[in-house]
Amino acid sequence: LVPIPEGEAVFGSPEGEGYDDERPQFRASLPEYYMGAYEVTNAQWKRFVAATGYDTSELCNDWYTDPAMAEHPVVCVSWEDAQAYCEWAGLRLPSELEWEKAARGTDGRPYPWGYSFVSSYVFTHENEDALREYGRWAPPGSFPADISPYGVFDMAGNVREWTASEFPDASDTFFQIKGASSSTPRRYLPLECSDDTAVAPSDVGFR
Repeated sequence: LVPIPEGEAVFGSPEGEGYDDERPQFRASLPEYYMGAYEVTNAQWKRFVAATGYDTSELCNDWYTDPAMAEHPVVCVSWEDAQAYCEWAGLRLPSELEWEKAARGTDGRPYPWGYSFVSSYVFTHENEDALREYGRWAPPGSFPADISPYGVFDMAGNVREWTASEFPDASDTFFQIKGASSSTPRRYLPLECSDDTAVAPSDVGFR
C-alpha cells in the first residue's frame, strides 16, 4: 500500500474535441488514504480461496489455479468477489475519485505519466510487442512507465479495475470500472473515463 496524501486534485475531463466531456473538470479535496501499489495477483486470490473456502463456481475461468499464471493479475472476478477479498484482507475497494487521484495525481493529467499517449508505456491492445511477450495480461509492475505520481503501477493498462462507486442516476446498480487493459484499445483511457461492462473473457481485476 502507498499513501495518497490529503489535498485537492483536478478530476473529470477538460472540454474540447476528443475528450469525454460528460463530466467536466472540477476540483475536490480528499482525506489521506492508501492505495495498493499493484493489482491483486492470482497467487493472492488463491490464498484467499484456500483460507476461506470461497465459492469460485461462478468464475468464468480457473486461471488462478495455473502455477504459470500465479504472478499475473486475477481477472474474471465480479464486484462481489473483489469486495469479499478486500474484506478478508482488511482492505477496501477505492472510490472512483480515490482511484482517479491515485492514478493521475493532482494536475488532471489524462495518463499516469503525463499528457501524451505512448503505446510502449502501457499494456493496451496497441502495444503489439507486449502482446507478443506476455499474451494475456502481465505480472503487475512489468511496465515501469505506467506509474502514477504516487508510485502506483498499471493504472492505465494491463487489467481494468473495480471501484466502490456506482454510476449515478442508473436504473440498476452498476459499479464503475476504471482504466484500460491488454484486451482494450486506448479509447478506454484517459483516466477520468469509467465503464460498466467487462470485455469477454473478463479483463477486470482490482487492487
